[in-house]
Amino acid sequence: MNERAKSLGMNDTNFVNCYGFYDPNHYTSAYDVAIMSRELLKHTKILDYTTIWMETISEGRKTPFTLVNRNKMIKAYKGCDGLKTGYTKEAMYCISSTAKRGNVRLIAVIMGAPSAKERNAMAAQLLDVGFAKYDSFDVVKRVKL
Repeated sequence: MNERAKSLGMNDTNFVNCYGFYDPNHYTSAYDVAIMSRELLKHTKILDYTTIWMETISEGRKTPFTLVNRNKMIKAYKGCDGLKTGYTKEAMYCISSTAKRGNVRLIAVIMGAPSAKERNAMAAQLLDVGFAKYDSFDVVKRVKL
């Protein structure tokens, strides 16, 4: 994982475990999380899963159980379709949120928020600024010869 992270340009990241739990030598930066998120979004199938709000798991179980997506932004923020929330006592509330409007896709990363509600509000603010300041347009049109 560390080798792949370095190859992507994630220079402020060191993985000690694959599940993200605290270790003093396990760290990353918001910038590196954004790089990792951008890379993950190259696999568009991921959005089929990150946009699921609620799913009941029953196969192979005596008693089905329901999972609810912890990323409340997919319901509350226009265009939000992922990506990953997280919480540990040390890191606090974190999110890598992505949203798409028209041809513009943005990624907002928040780390160390005191609550999930504040984390989501900060991510929404970042996305709002991005969508207000940037747009996508064709500079050159392809012509068939």
